[in-house]
Amino acid sequence: MESCVVICRTQKPQERRGKILLIDAVKEVARVQAQSFLKPEHQKRILAAYRGFRDEEGFAKVVTVEQVSQQDYSLSIPLYVRRVLENGMETDKRSLKELWSDWQESGREFWRQMDEVVEMLDQMM
Repeated sequence: MESCVVICRTQKPQERRGKILLIDAVKEVARVQAQSFLKPEHQKRILAAYRGFRDEEGFAKVVTVEQVSQQDYSLSIPLYVRRVLENGMETDKRSLKELWSDWQESGREFWRQMDEVVEMLDQMM
């Protein structure tokens, strides 16, 4: 089970206002038997990212409120922080809406092609 820590500050420094720092620390957890916990090195990395307030590929991303609004105000971390996979490649950068639209279009294209095949077979008979 993953967890989330939300820190809300009423007196942010001026340069950080209107911005949100998202940290994907899912890999910064030690799992032993049925328990998960943060080791000191995990805590240090998370704290350094929080204090640094800057992008760190595959780990942290600073986004604007405008960017969040473009994602229907979703704070789902994978929408902004792209995890780097074992092979060094990033996860897909498209939004859920874009992925859904592409999937629907590929389905429509498949059925168009199937109709052409059926029509061709009908003409052969």
